[in-house]
Amino acid sequence: MKSMKGCIQQLTIYPVKSCAGIAVDSAKMTPFGLEGDRQWMIVDESGKMLTQRANAKLALIQPSFSNKGLVLSHPNAPSIEVKPNLETTPVLVWRDSVSAFMVNQDVNDWITEVLGSDKPLRLVKFDNQKIREPGSVERFGETGKHFADAAPYLVANEASLTSLNGLLSEEGKSQVTMRAFRPNIVVSGIAAFDEHAVSSMVFNSGASLVCVDHCQRCIVITIDPDTGVLQKDRVPYDELASINGMPNKPKAAAFGVNATFSSKNKTLEITVGDSLEYVY
Repeated sequence: MKSMKGCIQQLTIYPVKSCAGIAVDSAKMTPFGLEGDRQWMIVDESGKMLTQRANAKLALIQPSFSNKGLVLSHPNAPSIEVKPNLETTPVLVWRDSVSAFMVNQDVNDWITEVLGSDKPLRLVKFDNQKIREPGSVERFGETGKHFADAAPYLVANEASLTSLNGLLSEEGKSQVTMRAFRPNIVVSGIAAFDEHAVSSMVFNSGASLVCVDHCQRCIVITIDPDTGVLQKDRVPYDELASINGMPNKPKAAAFGVNATFSSKNKTLEITVGDSLEYVY
C-alpha cells in the first residue's frame, strides 16, 4: 500500500450555504462536516435553496459570529444580527426535503435587498434534531446533516491550484485563488491532481477521511469572490477542464475530492499545519 506525507494548509467553514467562507486556524471534524459548516441557507418563497448558480451576489454576503450568534455583513449595507426562532418550515436541498428554523423578518428583508431580488428571500437554520436523507446514498451514506450539496467534506490540493494558475498565466489570463473553489480543507505534499488517486487521508489527530470521488465543478468557479461577478470567457472553467476533466466526461472540469469522515470518534480537531498521510 503506497502512502505519502502532507500537511494542512487552510481550513474554511461556510456557515451560510453559498455565501463567503470564514478561514479558521482549527476546526472540529464530525461525520456531517466541519463543525459550523453550512448550517444556514437562503431559500426562495417555495423553500428551495438559493446558490451562486442563480445569484452570484451571494459571494458578497460575509457571515461572522459574535457572542450573540450569527452576523451577516455586506459591502453596501450595515451588518445585521440573526435571531432564529422556534418556527420551522420545510426546505429543499436539491431533492432532499428537511426541516429548518426560521429567523427574524428584518434579516429576510436585508437579504432580499442586498441580493437585489424581486421576490422575497428567507434565511433558515438547519434543525439538528432532524435527519436529512440525502439523494446520493451510494456515495455518501444513508444519513446526512446540514445544507452541503452532497458530500460533507471538500478537500483541495494546493499543487492543483498552482498548476491551473500556471496555465492561466501562460495564456495571459488572470489567476484565481482557492476561494473560487470553496474547499473545507486545503492540503499539500502531493503532485497536482494526484488527490484523485488517494483513497484516504489520515490526520495526526487521528481523524480520517475517505476520498469518495472527483468533485465536478460548475459555473460557480467562474465567479470572482471579491466582486460577485462572473469572469469573462468562463475562466477558469475551460482551462481546468483541459487539464483535469471528469472521468469519462472530459469536457466537465474537476477540482478537489468529495470526502466522508471515517473515524470512530464523533468529533476530532484538526489544525492548520497538522501533518497527514495520504493512502493510495
